[in-house]
Amino acid sequence: MEEEIKVLAVEDDIHFFNLLKEIYFATINKSASQKFRIDWIEHWQKEDIERFREYDVILLDHYLNASTGTQVLQQAMEIDCRVPIVFLTVSSNRKVYEEALNNGASGYVVKDKLDPFILESVIRFAIINARQKEQIRHLGLHDPLTGLPNRTLFFDRLIHAISRTDRSRHNSGNNSICVLFYIDLDGFKHVNDNFGHDAGDHVLKEAAQRLKNSVRETDTVARLGGDEFAVILQIDARDHIEGTSDIKEVGDIEGIANIEAVAKKIIAAIDQPVHLGGNRQCGIGASVGISIYPDDSESAEALMKKADSAMYQVKKRGKNNYLFYKPDHLDTDLK
Repeated sequence: MEEEIKVLAVEDDIHFFNLLKEIYFATINKSASQKFRIDWIEHWQKEDIERFREYDVILLDHYLNASTGTQVLQQAMEIDCRVPIVFLTVSSNRKVYEEALNNGASGYVVKDKLDPFILESVIRFAIINARQKEQIRHLGLHDPLTGLPNRTLFFDRLIHAISRTDRSRHNSGNNSICVLFYIDLDGFKHVNDNFGHDAGDHVLKEAAQRLKNSVRETDTVARLGGDEFAVILQIDARDHIEGTSDIKEVGDIEGIANIEAVAKKIIAAIDQPVHLGGNRQCGIGASVGISIYPDDSESAEALMKKADSAMYQVKKRGKNNYLFYKPDHLDTDLK
């Protein structure tokens, strides 16, 4: 049996809500294979916007006591809520219709022209359309081979991580940081040359999974292109030890670990043999450059360049290791 469709009605007219629940949805559920469940918010509060994510579709009245439906739509867009929202109005009004669609509404229905068939059709279309948009969005922001965030989404995540770090430092006066790992696979060209591109693709997917397993679910692992990956760690202020880019024991990765431990964990994971089927296997490594915000840079682009620079120094000094960024890498020893 299919899961029920969860509907949230934001409607300050109890009589209309009862009509929705007791007549329209009751009629729909008599014949629909996928049942509907409807919940209700009568007195809208701004904090109710977070509840939207718990539902498959929102029915939003245009006229509310505290605010308009358009204002609620704008609030949903501000928090990047992608749950489809269907506008409810008391009469046909092109201005309201266009305003709703321009502000992200997925549908529009007039209350006095509503019947169970129209209601079900509009809701199902809004849900299907939202899912298709999300699939397209996902394809545009993720690497098709590994499923990891691509370069575009990575930079968006990095900018947001820097913003969160700034807010935390400003609001609490702490020393929270954002850590960037720039990772290049060692020996990947050898795999492609000797085992073929199918084997190379398998190695990339295996490396992606190993990287994900080496960090927390809340951390970002991305494929930047080719055999280059990146990891973003958000470090808790309570674990931050005073210092600048010489920080070596910071963070709360699985409770007690630190930046160096994560780097070592990544390198050890990538260093394990990759089985290619039959009796074939290959070996790769990982060169890791590390930069820290705000110690090393004040922008996402510069932070990336400095982590890349540190990774390049690892390549020059023997590969399969890690290095914290320093202004003068020639005087920096590998850890």
